[in-house]
Amino acid sequence: MKRNSIEEIVFHISDDMDFNALSDKINGFHVNLIEQKLRNSDFSMEEKVAVVNQISQQLKIRERNGRIIS
Repeated sequence: MKRNSIEEIVFHISDDMDFNALSDKINGFHVNLIEQKLRNSDFSMEEKVAVVNQISQQLKIRERNGRIIS
C-alpha cells in the first residue's frame, strides 16, 4: 500500500500579508521536517551532522542578497 505523500503546496497570499511571518512559518516547517526525517533515519550521529552541514552549505551557495534562490 502506498503511503500518502504531499505532491504540491499552494499558498494563497493576500495583499496585506506579513511576508516575514510567512517566511518564519515556512522555515519552521522545513526545520521540523528535517528533524523528523533525521530522527527516523538509521544514520549515525556523524552522518546526521554531515547531512545538516550539507544542507547549510547548499543554502549558502544559493543565497543572493540575503535570499535563497531556487
